[in-house]
Parts: sequence; C-alpha cells; structure tokens
Amino acid sequence: IITHVSRWLQQRPGRLAYGPPAAAGAAGAGAGLLFQGALAAAGGPPVAWVQVGFAGVLAAAVAGLAMRLYRELMGHLVTQSEERLRLSDQLAQERLLMRALMDHSPDHIYFKDRDSRFVRINRSHAASFGFADPSEAVGKTDFDLFGPEHARQAFADEQEILRTGQPLLNQ
Repeated sequence: IITHVSRWLQQRPGRLAYGPPAAAGAAGAGAGLLFQGALAAAGGPPVAWVQVGFAGVLAAAVAGLAMRLYRELMGHLVTQSEERLRLSDQLAQERLLMRALMDHSPDHIYFKDRDSRFVRINRSHAASFGFADPSEAVGKTDFDLFGPEHARQAFADEQEILRTGQPLLNQ
C-alpha cells in the first residue's frame, strides 16, 4: 500500500508533491503507521501531513471489498431470481400445453419408464383399456393389460429401443 500511495502522489507532480516521512517519533512508534508524509503544492511548503494507520487502511479496504462483493452477490441473486421466475412461468405454460394434448388428443399417447411401466397415459388410450381415469394405468405394464404373447413382443421392442436409441417404425 505504501508503494501505491507513493506512486499515486509522485504521478501528480503539478498538483501535489510527496516528501519522505519524518521521523515517526514517539507518536508513531507502535501505532502501526503504514504511511506518513507531507503533502505540498508543487514547489511550495507542506500543507498537510498524511498519516494512514494500518488498521484504518485495512478496515477501509475490507469494507470496500465487502460492499463490492455484496453488490455483486445481490445483483447475481436478483438476476437468478428473475431467471427462475421466468423458467417457472415457461414450465407452467409447457405443462398446460401438455395437459391439453393429453386430455384432448384422440391418438394413443403414453410414456413408460425403463421397466416398461406406464408413467403417464392420455385419456384416449386409458379409455381403450377401459379405465375411467388415466391415473389407473400408471405403474402397469403390457403384461397387466395384454396377453402374454403381445406383452413379450412389446417388452422386447421397447428394450431394443432403449438399447439402441433407434425408433421402430411401421410396426
């Protein structure tokens, strides 16, 4: 810090001049002074003595840094909060559209987990199984809803799709 203050003062020769510190004497001894010097108009007599205590500089630096970090953190948190709100609204809209599709499409639409259990099924497909509500199909497999031969083939096809990542078309 001494170097920075000295350099700052030396770079302003037309305005201020820095004189080397006087003997600290008893007042400065043990006080933890970091910088002491005289400020003067260029070529003129000293107009002020500068004494900066270590604790004062350190406290000011830490407080300044803490405020800057606080402002940055708060700005980041506000931005994050706004982004979460935007994403939450977007997700709610997507869910609304998915629910409309699942409730009103005449096509048979369903989702299964890796064990071929239904995790979601639309109204049309649920009705084809005789269910009054699509939630009745959740957790069931083709083995619960079809004969063994069809269920085995459907299970094998689904496992193949999971293994390869390739769809089975026109089957």
